[in-house]
Amino acid sequence: MAVIVPPAAVHLPLVAAYLDARMAQAEAMLLRTLDGKGDHIADPTRPLAEAAAAAAAAGLLLPDQQLARRYHLAPSTLDLLWLIAAPAIDPTVGALLRRFEGGPRDWVDPVIAARALAASRAARMAVYADLEPGAPLRAAQLIRAAAGEPLARRELQPATWLPAALRGQRAVGGRLDGLATLLSPSITPAEVPLPDRAEELAVVLRGLVVAAPEPRFAAAGLDHPRGVAIVVEGRAGSGRGVLVRALAGQLGQRLLVLDAARLRGASLALIADVVDSAAAEAAACDEWLVIANAHEWVNAVGGGGGSSTAALVGRALAGHGVVAVLMVLDDAPLAPEVERVVVFRHQHHLRPQAVDASHLWLVNLPSTAELDGELDLETFARSIHLTPAQVSAAGRAAVAVAGPGQPLTWPILDAAARAQITQGIGGLAEMSASTVSLDDLILRPDTRGQLEQIISAAKNRDLVLRRWGLRRTIKRGLSISCLFDGTPGTGKTLAAEVIAHELGLTLLRINVASIVDKYIGETEKNLTRIFEQARPDTTMLLFDEADSLFTKRTEVQHASDRFSNMNVNVLLQLIERFEGTAVLTTNLKKGLDTAFERRITFKVHFERPDPDERAQIWRLMLPPSVPTAERIDYDRLAKLDLSGGEIKNSVLRAAYAAAREQTEIRMRHLTAAAAEEAATSGRVYLEGAST
Repeated sequence: MAVIVPPAAVHLPLVAAYLDARMAQAEAMLLRTLDGKGDHIADPTRPLAEAAAAAAAAGLLLPDQQLARRYHLAPSTLDLLWLIAAPAIDPTVGALLRRFEGGPRDWVDPVIAARALAASRAARMAVYADLEPGAPLRAAQLIRAAAGEPLARRELQPATWLPAALRGQRAVGGRLDGLATLLSPSITPAEVPLPDRAEELAVVLRGLVVAAPEPRFAAAGLDHPRGVAIVVEGRAGSGRGVLVRALAGQLGQRLLVLDAARLRGASLALIADVVDSAAAEAAACDEWLVIANAHEWVNAVGGGGGSSTAALVGRALAGHGVVAVLMVLDDAPLAPEVERVVVFRHQHHLRPQAVDASHLWLVNLPSTAELDGELDLETFARSIHLTPAQVSAAGRAAVAVAGPGQPLTWPILDAAARAQITQGIGGLAEMSASTVSLDDLILRPDTRGQLEQIISAAKNRDLVLRRWGLRRTIKRGLSISCLFDGTPGTGKTLAAEVIAHELGLTLLRINVASIVDKYIGETEKNLTRIFEQARPDTTMLLFDEADSLFTKRTEVQHASDRFSNMNVNVLLQLIERFEGTAVLTTNLKKGLDTAFERRITFKVHFERPDPDERAQIWRLMLPPSVPTAERIDYDRLAKLDLSGGEIKNSVLRAAYAAAREQTEIRMRHLTAAAAEEAATSGRVYLEGAST
């Protein structure tokens, strides 16, 4: 394959000898052409042939030979390429041109090139033909002809990356300086968490790597004979870039990464020049062109039409034999000009519960990070769920806090990780972790069944919406939205924690009191901030006791009524657009706005536990590990009409009372605590019954 790579140390002398012979050839041709006094210059033909033979004997494909193979360049065309590049490689050649032209010029034009390379008129015509726009040198952008002058007198410029490439080096061209990054991935798929269908993407990329180089990919039976594009879609920070780097590392492929976000607001002309240059450069060096945030350029305008930017991107990719990887957001509608070069579309959805949590941290932590010897990374990683990008950011922050050479401890990593979850939300939410599973909940069968439906729906959301295509026909209300209602203490919040735990998500508990602001319009802003910052692939939202957010809309009689109704409307819209799972709990379902309730996917009512369920809750709260001085009569305790939350409080009251007496827990402690808990709720405890 035609790939320009830095030569191994053992090959450096061979490359240097060949380069020296090429420069001597260019200098001799120019001297003979410009003043006819180059006869004293030794004939470079023999040293050039000897240098090329030595490289071939060592199994080294020289840089210009790689380009010649890639673009089918004839030996005479290769000589022309070296002549044009010579002033940029060796300043001596530039000085020679300035001396004979009598001015500041240090470049070759078509007339000088033809005179230097051709002895007859027919041969000169062949040189001019090699400089036409459609000829390989210009079509591949190995050279450019400056505008403004007649072609015969135009400055011929080598591609900005070409002089270094002919020296056996690889550097990003000047047009891409600061805009593109060159990567030589060292990671492989064995080192990163892989999403579903990753192997399909690997097979496609592997096939493109071995496809015939010219006409590019035509041997693979593709409709377009030139460049092709692979679309990798997914949420920002979900690990799409890591996956592509791993596959490239496995195939020994280098990447030229161009970020569309860096050209946000740039003129169409600049974007066109940069994309075309990047495609040409990646094609010449046989690199994959990765365009991050490509949706900013290639999305179809409303109604499915194309755009000027998408058209130029499509033309650039099609016009060069390049493999382009377009990173876009979920379900980005591509413009037709881009769709024409797309041969595969990969949906990247990495479910946290399917990933080895500690491995995700090890892969994405900075290489300078050192973990504390007492840190249990597996336990820590399972305590908080982040995207690969968030893990990387948290790792960098942790290293900065710890200081150079200092190990990362649990508190340092935990603080850095939590900052990623709550970034941009501030005091509007707090993280809530739980290790309680569905099997630990004491619920009625129908309620448990509804929770199982919610968990199943969240796990299968990508399957139903993306792979089955329902996202294309159902445009709104695609979130997993849940409303839990019931009296206090019936397990609504605990059920939300269980769902988050079962889904492998971090629960983000919203502080409703801090959201609802007395100032007009601030509540709306707070809600918008939360939904904009929440990561649906790592977090689940819980609006606990959120009655004030979705009460019935009222007839507008005062300005405050209008803004109160606006809050309900905003919350409705945000929940409908949310890509993840959100749970709202309420103690007052009667006050719920009917439109709001209609747009909730799952509605679960939590009943107060019956005596059998209360007995189970008492047993759950008093496992064998808790010291008791006598047999506990759970049936007697279950006669009191307490909710699950009240039973928990009763057990804690009893335990503290026993500890104060420095004795084990007795029935009297439990019955007294239960009576006190009942009294706080307005119920009176009677021996053997409850009222």
